[in-house]
Amino acid sequence: MRTRVVTVILALLAALVGALLWNWYSSAQARCRDEAHRRGKEALVARIEQLEAEKKTLSAALQPMNPGPRKRPQNPEFIYLTDLPETDVRTGYNTPLGKNGEVGVYYLQVKPKHAGAGHALSAHGPSHVAYHLLRQFKTFVATASMNMSSELPQIFRVKLDGKTVWQSAPMQNEVHIAECVVDVTGKEKLELETDPGGGAAHTVWLEPRLVPIDGFNVDRDLPVLIPAQLTFDEISGRTFVFSVKHGALLCAALTLHPSGRLVGHAHENEATWEIDPEGRLLIKGTNGLTTCRFDRMLKWGSCCHLEGRFHQTTAVHCLDNFPQYTEAGLPTTPTAPNF
Repeated sequence: MRTRVVTVILALLAALVGALLWNWYSSAQARCRDEAHRRGKEALVARIEQLEAEKKTLSAALQPMNPGPRKRPQNPEFIYLTDLPETDVRTGYNTPLGKNGEVGVYYLQVKPKHAGAGHALSAHGPSHVAYHLLRQFKTFVATASMNMSSELPQIFRVKLDGKTVWQSAPMQNEVHIAECVVDVTGKEKLELETDPGGGAAHTVWLEPRLVPIDGFNVDRDLPVLIPAQLTFDEISGRTFVFSVKHGALLCAALTLHPSGRLVGHAHENEATWEIDPEGRLLIKGTNGLTTCRFDRMLKWGSCCHLEGRFHQTTAVHCLDNFPQYTEAGLPTTPTAPNF
């Protein structure tokens, strides 16, 4: 009898222990599932946030660039060259053109000891920068200097309509400066050049500015970028200078052929062109995909300047059409500097 009682008690205890163990095991499994669910949820939320951030970045790269408000000159009596569109930019090693105090190479800044460095134009020599004046100005004023020492003397030149009208004495370091005041009345084109004479250096034009003719109204006459509104007939057959903004010249004579082909430039990224329903110029590669969407334009007189992002990057490509080139002959593609 006692043996039966003991057996029953042991069976009950075993059943109780088994129930407790099963309950603990079930609870542990539930906790593990909850923890895995929580971690999975956190990972999913983090991934969603990452995708949203990537979406915003991609959307910002794809959406048309906002021209933004016009930058008014600080002094109504003159206009800085940094407020005007430059053309035919050529610099040593195809480095960017530095504007508003930037050197344009190695992320340097124009040395603060230079008065007027905040509006400076800087270029790695040899350099050539052109501006179309359209007979709207009467005087050009600037100070030429160096942003670093050079082994060989550097010479600065100013040209008007292709003729040299001012030239500096040879300079080799930032201590040397040359004041430049040139009459530009009735002139169409201003060119700033630096000649390193076989060497290389960082040249700088300090406070380069133009005094407008009487009656020039900044709000009315100063060119400003606006959303592109182009038509096929308006640009078909026209020839442009194709370049990277403040950077390398890609093609000196790119023609938009009426057939939709690009003439004068051969690259897999640029093969055909078309105008989309919104009036933007689309450049397409050999695979038929759009590689650049020119959605900003600037018109000044008979000149036309277009800008657009390349692919899904922040790089900006430019197209410039100037009737003066048609009259005087298209510029040839410059050769690489021989340093």
